[in-house]
Amino acid sequence: MLPVLLLPFLQLPAWQDPAVNQRHREPPRALLVPQPDLAAARDAEPDEEGRIASPWERSLNGIWRFHWEPRPAARPDGFFALDFDDRDWDTIDVPSCWQMRGYGRNRYLNQPYCFPADPPRVPTEDNPIGCYRRWFELPPEWAGRRIHLVFEGVKSAFTLWLNGREIGYSEGGMTPAEFDLTGQLRPGRNLVAVEVLRWSDGSYLECQDMWRFSGIFRDVRLLALAPLDLADLEARPVLADDFASGALLVRARLRNRGAAAAARLRLSLWDGPRRVAAVDSEPLALAAGGEQSLELELPMAAPRLWSAEAPALYRLVAELDREGGEPEFHALDVGFRRVEVSGGRLLVNGRPVLFRGVNRHEHDPDHGRAVPWRRMVEDVELLKRNNINAVRTSHYPDDRRWYDLCDRYGIYLFDEANIESHGMGYAPDRTLGNDPRWRRAHLERTMAMVERDKNHPSVVVWSLGNEGGDGVNFEATSAWIHQRDPSRPVHYERAGSRPHVDLISPMYPSPSWVEHWAAEEHDRPLILCEYAHSMGNSTGDLVGYWQVFEAHRQTQGGFIWDWADQGLRHVSPPRWSARELVSGAWARVGGGFEAVDPAAPGAPPVPRALRGGLILPAGAGGDPAGPAVTLEAWVRPEAAAAGHGPILGRGDTQVLLKTNGDRLEFFVYDGGWIPVTAPLPADWVGRWHRVAGSFDGERLRLLLDGREVGQRLHRGRIPSSASAWAIGANSDHPRRRFAGAVAAVRAWSRALAAAELGRSEPPAAGLLLRLDPTAADLRLDDPGGRTGWAYGGDFGDFPNDGNFCCNGIVGPDRTPHPALAEVRKVYQEFAFEALDAAAGRIRIRNKRFFRDASDLVFRWRLRADGRVVADGELGRLAIPPRGEIEVRIPIDPAAAGPALAWHLEVGAWEDPAPPWRANGTPAAWEQFPLPWRPVTATDGASAAVSVQVDPDPAGGLRIRWDAGQGGVELRGLAPSFWRAPTDNDRGNGMQRWAAPWREAERQARRLAPIRDGDRWRLAGGTEAAVWDYRLRPLAGGTILLDCRVEIAEGAPPAPRLGLRFELDDRFGRTAWFGRGPHENYPDRRSGAPVALYERPTAALGFHYVRPQENGHRCDTRWLALRDPAGAGLLAAALGPTLGWNALLWTTDEIEAAAHPYELPPSDRIEVHLDHRHMGVGGDDSWGSRPHEPFLIRPGGYRWQVLLRPLPAGSGSAAWVGELVRTGLPLDPLLPAPLPEPTDA
Repeated sequence: MLPVLLLPFLQLPAWQDPAVNQRHREPPRALLVPQPDLAAARDAEPDEEGRIASPWERSLNGIWRFHWEPRPAARPDGFFALDFDDRDWDTIDVPSCWQMRGYGRNRYLNQPYCFPADPPRVPTEDNPIGCYRRWFELPPEWAGRRIHLVFEGVKSAFTLWLNGREIGYSEGGMTPAEFDLTGQLRPGRNLVAVEVLRWSDGSYLECQDMWRFSGIFRDVRLLALAPLDLADLEARPVLADDFASGALLVRARLRNRGAAAAARLRLSLWDGPRRVAAVDSEPLALAAGGEQSLELELPMAAPRLWSAEAPALYRLVAELDREGGEPEFHALDVGFRRVEVSGGRLLVNGRPVLFRGVNRHEHDPDHGRAVPWRRMVEDVELLKRNNINAVRTSHYPDDRRWYDLCDRYGIYLFDEANIESHGMGYAPDRTLGNDPRWRRAHLERTMAMVERDKNHPSVVVWSLGNEGGDGVNFEATSAWIHQRDPSRPVHYERAGSRPHVDLISPMYPSPSWVEHWAAEEHDRPLILCEYAHSMGNSTGDLVGYWQVFEAHRQTQGGFIWDWADQGLRHVSPPRWSARELVSGAWARVGGGFEAVDPAAPGAPPVPRALRGGLILPAGAGGDPAGPAVTLEAWVRPEAAAAGHGPILGRGDTQVLLKTNGDRLEFFVYDGGWIPVTAPLPADWVGRWHRVAGSFDGERLRLLLDGREVGQRLHRGRIPSSASAWAIGANSDHPRRRFAGAVAAVRAWSRALAAAELGRSEPPAAGLLLRLDPTAADLRLDDPGGRTGWAYGGDFGDFPNDGNFCCNGIVGPDRTPHPALAEVRKVYQEFAFEALDAAAGRIRIRNKRFFRDASDLVFRWRLRADGRVVADGELGRLAIPPRGEIEVRIPIDPAAAGPALAWHLEVGAWEDPAPPWRANGTPAAWEQFPLPWRPVTATDGASAAVSVQVDPDPAGGLRIRWDAGQGGVELRGLAPSFWRAPTDNDRGNGMQRWAAPWREAERQARRLAPIRDGDRWRLAGGTEAAVWDYRLRPLAGGTILLDCRVEIAEGAPPAPRLGLRFELDDRFGRTAWFGRGPHENYPDRRSGAPVALYERPTAALGFHYVRPQENGHRCDTRWLALRDPAGAGLLAAALGPTLGWNALLWTTDEIEAAAHPYELPPSDRIEVHLDHRHMGVGGDDSWGSRPHEPFLIRPGGYRWQVLLRPLPAGSGSAAWVGELVRTGLPLDPLLPAPLPEPTDA
């Protein structure tokens, strides 16, 4: 009798039935490749694609015939038949994702499903299928063997035919699907046909934060197996408690699908060419069709242990001698290591290792999920180069070759099952993790992972999945793993501290939360499975996390989210701007324009409609603050509404007309959101509708196609807002876009009657905004054709989660982000502590658990004003694992020469350097400022330089130095308090909570400068702060800026405190003495040493996938921007150092752009000189602010900056540094002690 729970699914096809996850698929097992002799098995090495060659394996990768249809019912009839004519079909390369080859639409979502959630049902219409066909011939020498076909990765479900007969069906495409073809093969040519469905019931367990790709995306291969073969092999190391001896416990399963036969299994263990152990089984008798399992043990004295620090591998060779047949050989790489949770800690070989980890999706910008071998090698070498020792295979088992690499290079793996039902939520009565009908699906996916990967020493923890709720199904998978493989712990974040997991592994807690947790003793360790959300300019205060991890015995690290941005390479489309007719302001259109068919039902009275959204410049369109407003637009939706679909509004806290799920909504914000809503009509998609919302101070009204569909009473006023008007978009939430066309957009500062709406010429009274673009109101800004990175929404995919897929510390092509240098520094395995820096006394601590320091050479160097003036070698130091040593470095201030600042650097270099460190990167380093007295020597003989200061017509001050100095002109000098929001800023709502600072910046630029003789003041104030910037000319054309800001009590943290100005772009070289060479921020600077640097000015910024604040550098004493002749501008800090940016785009331009290719051509440089700059944060990207020490809180701030022209012919960066030391009046102007606030 069938279980009652399954009765509702009896009429469903397999791809909508959670009880059917496969038909005729072979049981999961370790992937073994037979070899013909001992030497081939013992000595086999991966080829150029990472595969082991064998005469008994043949790849079916390559070109297949391919046909794509948008729904299953459109499948070509009988396409799997031998006589089917596929000559007009396309071809496709296997492995590949069909979206990356132009079929269907790329789709990115974080946690929602791409279809309405009604498990186990998936769409029957919007559910593309791909049909594949390929002919093959078997080698003659395969005669008499059993032939298996293995698909290593297919999403989401597929049916297999051979020679016109159905062979089987499979879901769960991140682990292999193996089928026995033997009975259906023919002499000569054979036809394999595959139908792949984009969505199946299995998709409910594949709701992962990634591009939702489809197709045959991993290897396809044929295996020729002897009738009596080695079906499975497991090698489990067992170590004595002192780890001085051990054994390899081998479990083998023999399978006989021929006549009854006798056999013997011989095992040998090899360390390179040397056999170190061997054992033979007793003779075995296998009946026809029978199986037999056996256990053998290979004892080992003093085995070399495997760890990420020292990944010692042995080669296990299994020789199967068969009666009447040739022997057959199989090989496994094995490592001796023990993993256990003991004493509340996770131990590897008895040591409580720290996981310096990252999460890694399988992603390639050109191939999607079909990651090439060369990309895997690049990844593992980048990991090792940057001191990363652990990877969580988020959120599914990876390509089998990745595990081979991690075994060899030394990477700890948290191997994760292909289970995530995030889109269902976590409620016990809704999550699939607690629904018994889905038990089999959870178990089969877990079993497939464990059986495939059980022999890899790199796999140290099994993960039950990700964000799939919790309940009976995860209890079942955990119980199965603990019974099947007690040698590894189990992790699952959603289980919290429930008993079916062995680790506590939360996501995104703050360092203070971790420290609070660690204050008490626990029965299990804490390992953060996700932390330091590295979306865009992020990964702030990683140092703070690791100070906590290393201070407590049960906090054992974590996995940064995540490794690589999931951007896709694409060619930029043409970019258009449209003119808003009331203000005359131009704004970039997200997706272009389309002509309006005037004969279409409900068509708007305009010739064009926009697509992809538009955000007006700040201030354009008028502020609807007050007692009344009306919004109106025509829309033609092209997809069923889901999530937020903004139509017209001003940010998210003033007024907005939008769709919200399956409802139309209009709201005003009056201390909270006051919405009026109505259901969307049945004919919403595919036709034009006129929508409008109005508020008269008493009542909100919502209109659809001229008819009132909702109203709500509310007495109040609309507040003012600094947010910008947006059409088809939300200026506060740029990822939210309307899916379709928007036309004839209008807004008024009064409540219009219904009769006044719907006109081709809108009423003029109170008109705030109008977008009815004629040809004269369109401008082609960029013809397109530039290569860039695409993210959610760039393919017309809706709904989508925008650039939330881009959270990496490397780019899609593995270009390092600036944050990677911070990760490398924080994750390094040696620590350096200054006992007495001035005397050169340094303590060096080895943070490794298994290796001493004998593979390293230690060196030092002394910098004076950033220049190396002395260096030396400490040689190889005898520092045992977890040990330390004190060294004395011979440094002498008298020999170092005069300078403003000295720094001592100590580092460790691997010698010989492994392949991944071939670029000369040190394995570990530290820099110490030396407390030696600065030596200045102002000569007072400055040449006469003409300087002129005037108000700039565009705002602020203009400073011009005479032509003899190269004609240096500085424009728009003004106080600065705002930055282009980072992804983290957007996620925590900085545009709203820091809006007073945006207003302060605008006010500062608008206020007229005040003149007092040859001195000037830039003074003003808002509710957030008052400021007073005073400018005074000094000798030699030098300008002193004395800046004071008082932040009001109750004001929000400021994004920055500083000043900004513009220079011509001819100043194409920038030198500085400060942190570098890469971008760094107050909470992400430990990996950027203080030195003397020079770079092209155009290279100072960093192009994140979505433009945002970038290119800042901290702790800088001076910087110089110069032209090719050497003329330019010098800025120097008096007293505290400064931070700075010098970029080719303004803050407003960066904030408005959605991709780097949208940044306009530039002929000027915007320079920011900051006294304080807020940290970038990164605990998460959806609410957390930077940590408290890196926020700019209320109080008084004062700082001073010198500006001076540099003459043509000025020398090197070192020459400029000496000019600063000897040619600027530093001593007399160093400020007296001020009530300088510490970072509170």
